[in-house]
Amino acid sequence: MAWYGGLTLPHGAFDSVADSSTSLGIKAAHHFGWSGGRASLGLYLGRDNFDNASGGGDFHLTHLSPELEIWPWTRICPKPSLHVGVGQYRDEASNTAWGFNVGAGVMWCLNDRWSLLGRYDYRRINGLSRDYSTVQIGLRWRF
Repeated sequence: MAWYGGLTLPHGAFDSVADSSTSLGIKAAHHFGWSGGRASLGLYLGRDNFDNASGGGDFHLTHLSPELEIWPWTRICPKPSLHVGVGQYRDEASNTAWGFNVGAGVMWCLNDRWSLLGRYDYRRINGLSRDYSTVQIGLRWRF
């Protein structure tokens, strides 16, 4: 189980109407060996917020995305990773659309059960015209 917090960075046309704000997420995952390294299949639940650049109502996206993450090496720490996910996004007006994320991360091992995480994601939501990035730090607890 991992918990994340950070900020959002709007891109393109979305950047002209939205300013950066907060990003929160939680991810449950099953980890397994993969091609000499490690991988996980997880379910990421996130809430990404954006301030309205013109002072009106703020923008929000809530999303649920299955996600694949791979760590090419198992015996080093910090461990770099790559991840990709596809899921449903819901905006502040209750519109839903499919979107995807692709990103990279790093995990610093604190002990056998706890790790500190850093994560970058590029997110694109089809049909809602929202492209943005998230930069987060997190904490992972292994059962």
